[in-house]
Amino acid sequence: NPEAVMRNLLFGKTWAEQRGNIHVTNFTTGYSTEISFYHGHQSLCDGFVKDNKGNDIIYIFGQWNYKIYCLPAKIRMEISTQKFDITMLNSFIKDKRCCLVWKCNLKPDNSSQYYDYASVSFILNEITPKLDVLDTDSRHRADMRKLEENDVKEARIHKRRIEERERELRRREKQEGSVWSPQVFTLEHDPHSNTPQWKHKINNISWPE
Repeated sequence: NPEAVMRNLLFGKTWAEQRGNIHVTNFTTGYSTEISFYHGHQSLCDGFVKDNKGNDIIYIFGQWNYKIYCLPAKIRMEISTQKFDITMLNSFIKDKRCCLVWKCNLKPDNSSQYYDYASVSFILNEITPKLDVLDTDSRHRADMRKLEENDVKEARIHKRRIEERERELRRREKQEGSVWSPQVFTLEHDPHSNTPQWKHKINNISWPE
């Protein structure tokens, strides 16, 4: 998996960098891709989608924090076989066969006043009448609700109460010699990746350890 690095936390303009590779496989179709994230503030990434026989069929490229495009793999190789860079990006997107796959939404006008949050960050803790969330959703936590209501004092009180309840649970487990186990997930060996994976007991969804 790629690693995330925050730049200029103390001085200058803060920005995030992703670097490394991520491999994604569709175990139903056998299609897969490996996306490379390149070092630098240009936020470049690219990779090929392969079919179940290992043939390159689609080329994915762009800037992970701005726009992602795709081209037929053979067209990419016809245009250039060089390593992907910003000049190549500008050349690729001019090709009429290039398709826009995804683009980032613009930040809210007041984003700079709130840690440069994107739109989704502003609404993460909202609960609206149309939003159907589980009772166990963290947005129902008392401290989260108080923070959403801008009542920081009460939020701290509730947070301390929750933390103390967790400490008491750990003390009780230690005294009784019991071991806590997840109720919703189970750690199993995944034959596809040959690694331990957390699997959802109901929906059989996998997360890496």
